[in-house]
Amino acid sequence: DDKNLAAIEAGKVVQALDVIKENIPDAYEEINTFIHSVHLTRETSDGSRFMRSGTNFYMWGMMFTYVHEEHTVPYYIDILAHECGHTALNIINSFDELVINNPNDTFVAPLRVDNRPMIGIFHALFVLSRICYVFDRIIKRGTSEYVEECKERFSVAFKKLNNTYEIVKEHGR
Repeated sequence: DDKNLAAIEAGKVVQALDVIKENIPDAYEEINTFIHSVHLTRETSDGSRFMRSGTNFYMWGMMFTYVHEEHTVPYYIDILAHECGHTALNIINSFDELVINNPNDTFVAPLRVDNRPMIGIFHALFVLSRICYVFDRIIKRGTSEYVEECKERFSVAFKKLNNTYEIVKEHGR
């Protein structure tokens, strides 16, 4: 219901896609193949919000992202890499079980406050690896105006990636 906010944030999403296309063509192609629409959401009238972003097994080709005027282009780069990673892994998981841990067993989750089953931890590992890959390529290319923020975001994601790897290494089946 805020056309101005929607226009500004949609512009940032488009800029994020342009940065990915320029710096990581293979990641852009994957996003272009798997993500057909990005729906913008915002907080409710009481100031709460629904989710940061999302896609799932039943929303093929569609993702949503929470918009706010404070969000930056690298924020949306992170979201696009994250949600496309989930979609890619869901495709693989549709014909390959990937994880055979008991789904009732849960573990500390690096991206959530609640414990998750191993498939959720494995998703986090995969998604974090994609986020790190995208930011690493932007940083190494060094031509984007967003390199400094990408470095900060890479550092945070890489720490979470290492922590997640240790959980999967120790408990994953």
